[in-house]
Amino acid sequence: MKKIKITLVVLIFGLVLGGAGCSFFAQNQPEQEEITQEPVEIKEEVDISDWQTYTNEEYGLSFRYPGEWKLENEGLPSNMIKIANIGPEQKEGTEIVDGAQIQFLILEKNGVVSEKDLINRYIQEQEKGMVRNGFFSSYEGVVFEGKVYYGKNRFENSFSKVSVFSNNNNVFVVIVSLIGDDFNSYLGTIDNIEKSFIIKENS
Repeated sequence: MKKIKITLVVLIFGLVLGGAGCSFFAQNQPEQEEITQEPVEIKEEVDISDWQTYTNEEYGLSFRYPGEWKLENEGLPSNMIKIANIGPEQKEGTEIVDGAQIQFLILEKNGVVSEKDLINRYIQEQEKGMVRNGFFSSYEGVVFEGKVYYGKNRFENSFSKVSVFSNNNNVFVVIVSLIGDDFNSYLGTIDNIEKSFIIKENS
């Protein structure tokens, strides 16, 4: 009888120790790093072989744009170029509904080396609200991305980007504006238009 009791006690003690060991092992396992797979961005190749080409030898600028986009230079200063794809509705002024546009403001350096000084001088002379003094944080490449404003009104369904490029004679301020419920659908087209930019050095 004693032998049975001793065997039972040893068995219970062994089970307790075994359970404690398992518990300790489980609690002290090194944490497994969570493996997350980065999403792979797939960019759709766009055939631009049938796109139109704009070339301006005077400024050393050329780019391509889709056939449904229109070159709209009527009423603009000679140093401004605009292409647009405007939706079925259009409000007064510069408001565009369900549409996109790219404007090129071309400023001749005329001995002014600093792009910042050149842009600020233009603003002061023309008093344009489109590009305000102090608006830029840098003066080469993409300098601003955000929403489109018309006066103090901000369009939530919109995208705006300002870029600055230059050659030996000119500074190019490129202003992209997308407005409307489907503004995201224009981003791919804008990307391909920008990739087609060629800015040559003037002779």
